[in-house]
Amino acid sequence: MGRRTFWVVAVILLCAGAAWGKKSWTEVRSEHFRVISDGDLQGALDIAREFEQMRAVFAAGSVNMRLDSGVPFLVLATRNAATMAEVMSWPKANGTILGLFEPGWEKQFAVVRIDADSPGFYHPAFHEYVHTLIHANFHWLPLWLDEGLAEFYGTAEFKQNSALIGEPSQRKFILKREQLIDLKTLLSVNQASPYYHDSGKVDIFYAEAWGLTHYLTFGEGMGRGRKLSQFYASLEAGADQEEAFKQIFGPLDQVQVALADYVGKGKMQAWEFNNPPHIIEHDFAVRKLTPAETEAELGAFSVWGTHNFKDASKMLTEAIQDDPKSATAHEALGFLNFDEGKDDEALREFKLALESDNGRYLSLFAETMLSVQAHSDHPEDRAALENAMFRVLQGNSQFAPAYVQLALLYAREGNLKSATGAANMAVK
Repeated sequence: MGRRTFWVVAVILLCAGAAWGKKSWTEVRSEHFRVISDGDLQGALDIAREFEQMRAVFAAGSVNMRLDSGVPFLVLATRNAATMAEVMSWPKANGTILGLFEPGWEKQFAVVRIDADSPGFYHPAFHEYVHTLIHANFHWLPLWLDEGLAEFYGTAEFKQNSALIGEPSQRKFILKREQLIDLKTLLSVNQASPYYHDSGKVDIFYAEAWGLTHYLTFGEGMGRGRKLSQFYASLEAGADQEEAFKQIFGPLDQVQVALADYVGKGKMQAWEFNNPPHIIEHDFAVRKLTPAETEAELGAFSVWGTHNFKDASKMLTEAIQDDPKSATAHEALGFLNFDEGKDDEALREFKLALESDNGRYLSLFAETMLSVQAHSDHPEDRAALENAMFRVLQGNSQFAPAYVQLALLYAREGNLKSATGAANMAVK
């Protein structure tokens, strides 16, 4: 090798090493959340703590509240708008977007910017996380209350040892300059309503949904949320929304006047919530991901989060080249192949994922559903299907699709009692 060739190769290798180095993200694990980040460690620790604080607020508010949806939840904490754009496959950075939430039945993600994680900023990721908690606990809530609660908690201000919940939203200024929606109309807004879609109406809807929720929590005579809890219970019991509202809060016209007076005031209350003793950043597990692990995580996000299959395929292939036993990459590539109709390739990837990590319940479920056992009436195949679903539930006892398959299996066998029990578990 000539001297010039040597130096060219050396420079290429150094550049390649630097590029991979940038892709080695850091993982932070708290008790209930996993955060990966390309930013500074303290920022990632803060994000993990804040999600724990938000969860703890709901845990303290109701002993019977379900706090886990059964879907793996990963937080991607990007160092700035540029990294967020890269992760989201946007053509350019968008400085106005501070965070977002990507739901799904297999996996769910929050993407937040570390550089925007400071008091006074609105956190869309927390807004959407609150939605997941609401939907995991209530069969139905009216749209104004669903969005109002998410807005109410989405403005939370997190400190090292406490959180302020119910901080006034910037939407308060909308309520001061716009005419309030008639309460009878507000209560009837649904996903098809112009108030939920039209650009000229949606802002006042969100603002009033937040304002009404805040008033029904902190307003005079509301018992700091006690009456609102009664309203939840009435809706869960099947009561008519408007009748329950009148019975608990009073006539609509009187509430309308009180609401207008409340949002017009200059100062609003908030809850100060002190950290439970167990939320201690020093207890969080921290490790540096390898380049292969980073590519696998980001590739998996491209499959389930952004659905950018081209980038996903590239990242997952590179991850497997660097680490042929990457269960994360094989599993994500399996779902990518399945989505593209490549069942044989998908099945192979799921098997490889399970060889590397036999606790991958998603891979086990997918592998089983691609096998003959899923549709066979042969007694041995039925027994194998039942056993596989039990193993899936050992990996995740809240994985509803496994209960659905058990319900279908028992129904085919004529065991209606077991079928009903499994179906109820799926709904729960």
